[in-house]
Amino acid sequence: MIIKIIGAFLTLFLAVSAQARDYAFSVIDTDGEPIANALVMLDGEFSGEASEQHAIMDQIDQAFVPRVLAVTKDTVVDFPNSDDIRHHVYSFSPAKTFELKLYEKKPDNPITFDEPGIVVLGCNIHDQMIGYIAVSDTPHYALTDDQGRATISAPDTQSARVWHESMAVNQHKVKRLTLTDTNERGEYVLTVANQATTFPQPSEQEAPGFNNQRFQQYGD
Repeated sequence: MIIKIIGAFLTLFLAVSAQARDYAFSVIDTDGEPIANALVMLDGEFSGEASEQHAIMDQIDQAFVPRVLAVTKDTVVDFPNSDDIRHHVYSFSPAKTFELKLYEKKPDNPITFDEPGIVVLGCNIHDQMIGYIAVSDTPHYALTDDQGRATISAPDTQSARVWHESMAVNQHKVKRLTLTDTNERGEYVLTVANQATTFPQPSEQEAPGFNNQRFQQYGD
């Protein structure tokens, strides 16, 4: 009886494993140049729950490091300050509105990102500091490398979503694409419009939740 049960579980495991495959992506702009730090997410009904994750968004030389941090929903993120000056980190994004007032070293409490979306980070002291935390609603996601490439292992799916900070003024918008043909390298090619983006800094009169498109949650 035990052998039969083990055999049944093994058969189920192999069947589920067989459904997974590697999806290779190449993200380029309209000039054919590779785009780094683009978020690619696979669509689909994926079983299982992601385990609790912990990530770090550092501040080095008055810049967020990494500039783009991709995490799954419910990830806990620390915001250490590796500079020898104080920073005041905040976000007005609907996916996560928060504020870490002037501090050195490391805040006592991390921030939990419990809603999917694009969270735009700023520093109230250093206006040039812009960073992004991309909170994925699926465990099957990846950021592209310097060559604009990413590989994701997942069960069968027919579509993907892509986001990059330079897509458009509506930075929160995620582009959904149907996966059809691949190139000679076996990659699905995703093209992102290379539109320049210049955003005003939020003023003191702008409260959390204001209608600055830079800080909005991603949509369809």
